[in-house]
Amino acid sequence: MAIEQVIDNLLTNAIKFARPQGSVTLSVDTEGTDAVLRVTDDGIGLSAEDQRQVFDRFFRARNSTELAIPGMGLGLAIVRAFVHAHQGTVSLQSTLGEGTTVTVRLPLQVHAVSPAAVPG
Repeated sequence: MAIEQVIDNLLTNAIKFARPQGSVTLSVDTEGTDAVLRVTDDGIGLSAEDQRQVFDRFFRARNSTELAIPGMGLGLAIVRAFVHAHQGTVSLQSTLGEGTTVTVRLPLQVHAVSPAAVPG
């Protein structure tokens, strides 16, 4: 199931980039008509430049390669694809050296798009 893959990828990243003996927090809530999932870590964080590319396939942040943290740069791209496929949004807030929060918003009710509404 896609939501399980989203949660797994987000938690895996948060744990991978958290500080030793650091913390990772997962929260799920509702806000208006959305389910909101947040994963926060107190890890190495991302530069503003890296944040602009973090959802691109195969992108690896400079600090992750410098610290030899393993990965292929696919986790957040997969998250974005699954979330968008379910009419949701994903965003990231990060401070270099302080940590990262990824927020996923999914509509509680998905509305079908009628074929007449799709531009041809």
